[in-house]
Amino acid sequence: MNLGERRWPPWWDWELEISPHLVKRMFDRRFTEIDLRRMLEYANGYHRDIVQGRWVILTTYQRSRWEVIVEPDFDSQLLVVVVTLQQRGTMKDSYLEVTFRRGRPLAAYY
Repeated sequence: MNLGERRWPPWWDWELEISPHLVKRMFDRRFTEIDLRRMLEYANGYHRDIVQGRWVILTTYQRSRWEVIVEPDFDSQLLVVVVTLQQRGTMKDSYLEVTFRRGRPLAAYY
C-alpha cells in the first residue's frame, strides 16, 4: 500500500514493543533501536503478512529495501515489532526462523 493513497491504520501511533528475538537480530544485522524507529518513520507502504494479524511495513535502511514485520497488540495497545528482513534477492540456503513470545512459538518463517 502506498502511503500517498491511504493513511496509516490506528495502531501505527502506538508505543513500540521490540521482541527479544528482534533484539538479537538487531545486533546481528548491525542496527539499533534508533535505526529501527527511523526505518518506521520513513516507511513508504504496508500490506498484510501471510501470518494472520501481522503486517509488513516497507521501508529502506542504508540504501537497501527492508521489511519490518509488526503485530498490533490490541489489548495492550502496543505495536510489537517481530522481525526485520533485508531484501537481498534469492537465498542460496533455506532456513527456518521461529519467533517466540512469552515462551510460546508465535510464528515461523521459512
